[in-house]
Amino acid sequence: MSTTQQRLLPVGLRREQLVICCGLVAATQMTWGSVVPVLPVYAASFGAGPAMLGLVVGIFGVGRLLANLPAGLLLARVPARHLLLISVAGVVVVTVATGFVTSLAQLVAARVVNGVLGAVAITSGQTLLAQRTPKWRRGRDMATLQAMQLVGGAGGPALGGLAMALGGPTLVFGLAGGAAAIFVCWALIRPDDGPTAQDGATPPDFDDAPPPRSLASNALLAVNIVGFAVFFARFGGQQSLVPLIAYERIGVSPQLFGLGLGVVTGLSLLLLPLTVQLAERFGRRPVLAASLLASGAATGLYLAVDEPMGLLGVLLVVGALTAISGPLPAAMLADHAPPNRIGVATGIFRTCGDLATVLGPVLLGWLYERFGMSIPIIVLAVSGVGAALAFAALTRNRATGRPARC
Repeated sequence: MSTTQQRLLPVGLRREQLVICCGLVAATQMTWGSVVPVLPVYAASFGAGPAMLGLVVGIFGVGRLLANLPAGLLLARVPARHLLLISVAGVVVVTVATGFVTSLAQLVAARVVNGVLGAVAITSGQTLLAQRTPKWRRGRDMATLQAMQLVGGAGGPALGGLAMALGGPTLVFGLAGGAAAIFVCWALIRPDDGPTAQDGATPPDFDDAPPPRSLASNALLAVNIVGFAVFFARFGGQQSLVPLIAYERIGVSPQLFGLGLGVVTGLSLLLLPLTVQLAERFGRRPVLAASLLASGAATGLYLAVDEPMGLLGVLLVVGALTAISGPLPAAMLADHAPPNRIGVATGIFRTCGDLATVLGPVLLGWLYERFGMSIPIIVLAVSGVGAALAFAALTRNRATGRPARC
């Protein structure tokens, strides 16, 4: 048995720590989704109009965008597990406190702080998972993280809607914070002595070749391009542009479209094991490039639909192809980041993604309003195809002209 394998946690404890880490990240994500049904009513109770409601919703993303990179830099000095627990505990406190604010200014401030703490939690959680996971298990563990995030993201609005009906905004924020608090308490009472880069131990070294010493590598640039494109498609396309087309052009009801999004989420969960199997058989690089290329090309099918079931069919096809890429960008990021800079690399990756969540809806919405549906759909499709081609080119082995082993 190698020295690295001897340093790994026992299987049972390692799995428990994996669940705790993923649970902390997923519970944080669930707090965001839980407040979606209550925010319009809650903000309106303080006199917020439509424009101010947009600020209340959007300022959260700005907080995330500003905090990702500083969180990554902080991880060079603070152990990832410590920062994860502190940030999620902060999310609990701020989320619960949001249910007791007395003014619109306090609500906006709470949203900013929650965005900052949420960014720190996601960045440190992904970093911790990367540090604790050998390359041969990285795809599977990142898939577990992706699955729990999907469950948290899908379950949040349902929990929030039910709590709103039963007890109003205060109950919504209390339950949302309480769910995250459960995982914080679980983490605090369980033993954890696994190696991390911050603890002075070498991270798992199952890679075929040593990672680069610098963050300025082609592979990392390629992964960040993919991250931007995936978030651009998800938030600018699936959650912003496509609903506009569905409601205004095709005549899809909000209920039917919401059901379609729910099916996409369920399909994404079902396809995660397939993603892992494909990546282990063919490699992460070809699977990621192919799925991104196919999803970008399939996006163009929206131009051909003119009835509800056709649009929902394209939504499912694009959603399925996008889901196949799933956890692969994060796994490749961990594969290629310098061991002592994983936190910074994760912060950069999250910043690229959150930048797309801000720019995507604004840009595609503006293009839709000015030019109609065709131009933004073409932009959305080209962004996916272009990112796939750039990724393939940047991860190509220059010495042999063949794809690098990823």
